[in-house]
Amino acid sequence: MKLRNLTLAAGTIALAAAVTQAAFAQGYDRAASARAAQNLAQDASAIAPQVPPDQALNPTTTVTVTSQPVPDTPANRARFGQPLSHAGRLTAPIGD
Repeated sequence: MKLRNLTLAAGTIALAAAVTQAAFAQGYDRAASARAAQNLAQDASAIAPQVPPDQALNPTTTVTVTSQPVPDTPANRARFGQPLSHAGRLTAPIGD
């Protein structure tokens, strides 16, 4: 098993070296590389989440999500069960 993994790793390294050497044998074009980097930066900024500047460096920004309370009716107690709190179990169901 170890020999197979070592053989696979050596083959991968040899393939990567051959591909890299073939790519640089054709010549390095600085202008094409700069255009590719600029295109990559534009594509990345298009899909990146937009964060307001004042919140960009503030890691303590929180979001509060609220929901309406569930009415305490006999039908809801039958469907969802008794309240979880001790005081809620001692009270009779009433409608809101």
